[in-house]
Amino acid sequence: MSLSDISVDNGRSAAAVWALAPLLMLGPLLSCGIPGVMAPLFIGCALVAVSIDSWQRRARPDIDRGLATLFGAFLAFGIASIVWSINPEHVLPKTIQLILNFGASALLVPVIGRMGTADFKRIGVFLMIGLGLGLAMYLSEVADGFKFYDLLRGGSDHDPIDSKQNKAVVLSALWLYLAFAFFFLRAGWRKRVIFVLAAACVIGITIFTHSASAQVVLLAVIALTPALLLFPARTGALLTLAVSGLIVATMPMIALEIDARVEWRNSSVLNDSIKSRIEIWDQAARRTREKTFLGWGLDSARAMPNRGELSYLAATRPYARYIHHLHPHNGPLQIWFETGAAGAAMLVFLFALFARRLCAWRDTTGARFGTFIWAVAFLYTLSIWGIWQTWFVSTLCFAGVAAYAGMRRLALEHSAVR
Repeated sequence: MSLSDISVDNGRSAAAVWALAPLLMLGPLLSCGIPGVMAPLFIGCALVAVSIDSWQRRARPDIDRGLATLFGAFLAFGIASIVWSINPEHVLPKTIQLILNFGASALLVPVIGRMGTADFKRIGVFLMIGLGLGLAMYLSEVADGFKFYDLLRGGSDHDPIDSKQNKAVVLSALWLYLAFAFFFLRAGWRKRVIFVLAAACVIGITIFTHSASAQVVLLAVIALTPALLLFPARTGALLTLAVSGLIVATMPMIALEIDARVEWRNSSVLNDSIKSRIEIWDQAARRTREKTFLGWGLDSARAMPNRGELSYLAATRPYARYIHHLHPHNGPLQIWFETGAAGAAMLVFLFALFARRLCAWRDTTGARFGTFIWAVAFLYTLSIWGIWQTWFVSTLCFAGVAAYAGMRRLALEHSAVR
């Protein structure tokens, strides 16, 4: 597949698609050394695309009102938390970062909705180019001992190997999942062959990575895919809402139960990374019970009382004495800790909005794909990074917008545009 075989049937949107090209083609590659660039890349490309679309239409930018309402409510609550936050100096900067990410997403969705078939072909090609560049860079890094990573980090070759691998591996996998709607579903055999080869590469680098979290997510995705295909589209969306909503609602209880019932301290099966997560989950859950309804304040996890009090690991692993988690490594639990039951309820409302739109989507293949990406993104929030790391928020926002593009492409192919 080359750029030359793309016909133009919507020239007005083509410029907006090209504005997104740097994001689509460079995300996985840059994640090998500077994943933090994902935030300015997403926000910048999105705002340029929105500006181009608005200028060409000679109209003000449109905005997705449902997303804007929920995002606005959460951000207003986050700003208000400065009153009771234990880390008030971080509330406003984090709110500004979230406004930029959430705002770019809500503005970009209507732009995607105006794109045509040729635009989505371009997006698919750009995604696959991005995946190819990312895989090439990652394999080069493995062969060279991660020199690119160390160079950009100022020679920090003491970083754990999984820290050098996990972002690149996970973002490559995400690009693969997003490309599924463009290079496999309702696609020709050549595109499917390319997709299968890319999938084999992603599975291979994930198997041989040192990141247990990336491997667990891959196994969950492999198990999840046939499960979603077995259910009707509406049932799959509602089931995903029920499961993800239940996990969000009960995450503090789940964390406490894991610590109480799993003999993780003396386990020879669980590695130190998993053990440290179980311990920090327990600490965060116990602190959440102290301020159940409003939480400790937006972006306050880094100031968690007794943070870094890793009693077991500090006593048995010398390096663990220097581990001071900046977050619980669990999105729902971090939202509970920082914004309490109020923030958790808003997250469930956001999931309900996703489910409502997926249930109303007339193309069942597109609805299943949207549900699949939703489930994958939720899995990413459960164990790897802090939910408010700016690059990670941008990645999740990008995944949502790209999933919508995939759904639109499938709907157009099926002549079932909403």
